[in-house]
Amino acid sequence: MNFENLSQLWLIQAPRKYWPFINSQDNYVLPLWMPALAAVAEEEGFSVKAVDCMAEQIGWQSLRQLLATKKPGIVALGEAHALFINETVKLVNLIKEVSPETVVIAGGGHFATQAEPLLLEHPIDFIVIGEGEVTFKELLSALKSHTKDFSAIAGLVFKREGRIHRTAPRPLISDLDTLPLPSFHSMSMNKYGTSKYLFSPDGTTIEHSRGCVFSCGFCVWWVQMADRKAIDGQEKLTPRWRTKSARRTVDEIELLQKKYGKNCFLFVDGTWNVDATWNQDFCEEIFRRRLKINWFGFMRADYLLRDEKSGILEKMVRSGLSHICIGAEHCSSDFLAKLQKKTYSVNTTEEVIKLFKKKYPEVFLQTTFIVGSENESKETIRALGKYVRSLGVDFPAFHILTPVPGTSIFEEAQAENKLEVLDFAQYDWNTPIMSTRFLSREELLYEVYLLYRGSVRLGWLLKGICSRHRYKRNMYIWWFVTTVRVVGSNFKQLIFSPRKAMGLIQPEWYDS
Repeated sequence: MNFENLSQLWLIQAPRKYWPFINSQDNYVLPLWMPALAAVAEEEGFSVKAVDCMAEQIGWQSLRQLLATKKPGIVALGEAHALFINETVKLVNLIKEVSPETVVIAGGGHFATQAEPLLLEHPIDFIVIGEGEVTFKELLSALKSHTKDFSAIAGLVFKREGRIHRTAPRPLISDLDTLPLPSFHSMSMNKYGTSKYLFSPDGTTIEHSRGCVFSCGFCVWWVQMADRKAIDGQEKLTPRWRTKSARRTVDEIELLQKKYGKNCFLFVDGTWNVDATWNQDFCEEIFRRRLKINWFGFMRADYLLRDEKSGILEKMVRSGLSHICIGAEHCSSDFLAKLQKKTYSVNTTEEVIKLFKKKYPEVFLQTTFIVGSENESKETIRALGKYVRSLGVDFPAFHILTPVPGTSIFEEAQAENKLEVLDFAQYDWNTPIMSTRFLSREELLYEVYLLYRGSVRLGWLLKGICSRHRYKRNMYIWWFVTTVRVVGSNFKQLIFSPRKAMGLIQPEWYDS
């Protein structure tokens, strides 16, 4: 490794394909890891260039030319999704091909759970495990000082002379307020949140918390921010939740609104509403500063009912809560147990949906459901469809159970040789990876197609489009326009091959 020319750091998000209902012109959102790491790198005196190929529509050939010409000293990249790992390691190989001396640092959930095989197969110099800022900052400092021994930096995996070295686990940051404000100025902020209807007006991502209080078997998000301890030579992971203060969070909101014109905030927290006291403090801070915003959060149904009883939920709606997503997952308690989501009942979901429809009709209600557990059958899926129609939410999303590396469901499926698809490029939560006891992969896909078809009804659509609440109305318009586009471009497949997965969409500029 050549330690010269390390003063310039690039953060790169590779060109990628995307889900059919997503496109970079409409709703590609700010990847928070980039301004977060840019901020700590700037504190270390590095010149930072952020290259988000999706937002800036930079294809592979253009990226190759850019790297070959500039030859950055360090490139940091990351990936949380198994789905995009092929494109991210393609970026790794491209960097080393055109600029062999560039130091490549990788992070994110997928790299953390697959560190050893990825290091052995690809020319990655370092992988950061878990929460990245402190480890990344210490690594940059060591590289800048031309250190060649990295064993004292916790939270690293790297290869030397053909051997894998893993340092001690990195303790989690106990006070998230100590983190620098994300370096939004390093991003092309005007290229995010440009949709006229989706997450409007002027949407952007934000977070106030990290981690989770639970450890669902299908979720890798809690794994990435877990508390890690080495016990008898093995790393033990425990779910842990932490939050920035309400004041610090609203500082970020105010900065994004006043400097970058952002008015709709998509909280990417795994669970937004864990702490009732924090929820109230957040609302009071929004009121105190007289901010007019819309905001979205992933919510737990039981915590929503808790906050309704204390009056906090009413404040949340007044503060701008416009859109919630509840992980209902299934209508069967047995299936919920199989997913290791045993924390509240189906009745809890029903109660909170009724509450919002009656008292807070302005809030867009989204729910997610997971289909395809071991005992899933036509009968259980059709019962789920009936249940979902009875809820009457604004948008039910159905995802096919996908065994993501790092989850207990992946480990179990791998141990029992149930994985029928090994190409991570198909791990998109829409393509079946495993059969169930009663359904083949093709049959499972068809049943999910019927779920969506049964959930989309003309009366439901017209009621939403005619809503007197602007945010809700815009969401329905976006959904209608996007569905027409997707159906139009995939008409033959939907009519003649509904048992075939739609797959990802390649943007026009992808190879340019």
